Amino acid sequence: MSTLFSHHTQLLRVLGYKTDVVEFTSTEHTPRNLLLRAVRIEGGRASGPATAGSASRARGLKQRGQLLQQYDNLKAFWGGVTPRLEELLAPQLRQLRDDLAAAGM
Repeated sequence: MSTLFSHHTQLLRVLGYKTDVVEFTSTEHTPRNLLLRAVRIEGGRASGPATAGSASRARGLKQRGQLLQQYDNLKAFWGGVTPRLEELLAPQLRQLRDDLAAAGM
């Protein structure tokens, strides 16, 4: 899998998507034959800080925070490259970072 697909799949997972990278054409026809498939999972978007009555939501937010840290580490490893997809999803990433900060994570 290419570096670009690594960035994209990790970013989409951070934002609550289940991702798959699948080969959709034989390599004898084209060397660029990967398809990134992303499906939004239930409760994929965090909204507001976690409260004591929302343990499940807090776990989900914590997990997404861990995925976000992994994504940030991946970016740093590759010299801080910022994929266009990240620019397009900047509002959602900002919201997630705000939610994490409000929850003290």
